[in-house]
This record gives sequence, C-alpha cells and structure tokens, in this order.
Amino acid sequence: MRARPEKPAGPARLPLGRVALAVSALVLVLGGCGGAGGPTRSHPHAALLSGRRGPVPPDLGGAARLARRFARVYAAGAYRRRPPGIREESAAVRRALSDAAGRVPRSRRGLRPRLLGLRLRLGGDPGVVATASIGDGRFPPFSVGFTVSRRGGGWLVTSISPPD
Repeated sequence: MRARPEKPAGPARLPLGRVALAVSALVLVLGGCGGAGGPTRSHPHAALLSGRRGPVPPDLGGAARLARRFARVYAAGAYRRRPPGIREESAAVRRALSDAAGRVPRSRRGLRPRLLGLRLRLGGDPGVVATASIGDGRFPPFSVGFTVSRRGGGWLVTSISPPD
C-alpha cells in the first residue's frame, strides 16, 4: 500500500481571543509610546501634562497653578468690557485681552461663562502651553490657548490666542 503524501502545514491558527489580545497590546504600545502623548527626553513627566490626571512635576507646579488661576479668571471675565487681569500676565497678554473684549457680541455680555476644562502640555522654554475650554451654557463652548513661561524667579502668562 502506498503512503499518502502529508499535507503541507498551513499557518498556525490562534484562537480569536489571543488575536484580539495581541492587537490590543500593539495598539496600546504604539499609541502610548513616544509621540506627543508620551514622556520625552526633555522632560520625563511630559505625559502627565497632556491631559491625564496625575501629579504635576515639582519644577512645573508653579506654572500649572498659574495656568489654572489664569484660566479661571479669564473664563469669569471673558464677556466683560474690561476683563479682569492678574499680576502674572505680560503687557502683550493684557493688550490682547483688552482687544478681544471689544469684539464680544452684545448677546453674550450678560452671560456668565465658566471654565469647563484645562489641558496642559510642555512648552519649549521650559514652560507650559495651556488650552482652556470655556462655556456659558447657551452658546457652544470655545477654546483659548495661552503660554506660561519662566521669567526671572517666577512664572508669567506670556502669550494668548483668544477667539476671534
């Protein structure tokens, strides 16, 4: 009797659960390492400043506190004719806020906007780049970006991009 030739071995089949686990792990690794969201060589705690809750590194704690305070003050006075300022803002920021106050539509003057969220990420000097989300409950929320930089022995809000 003649022996039957063996079938060539095909690719190994993995159970669907293992495939899903492997794909999930790959997505986590690719999405969490490097890039904008992961720690960088310039600062080991960069991921902590990109929207995730967690402790802020001690060397940037002052910048983060100033960013939160500035965002709250800005939100509370965003629709006023003369927006309140803080001591730790540059003259350029003060001028930009004053100019933006003149462009607030009349329909928003009586509303009370508030800070909805604040996202911090590392800046380049060292400093923090912040994006504040502000809403009034009637109109769609808007975002304002600003930079907190080290100046002298402290921190200063050095630039802002208010909405048009």
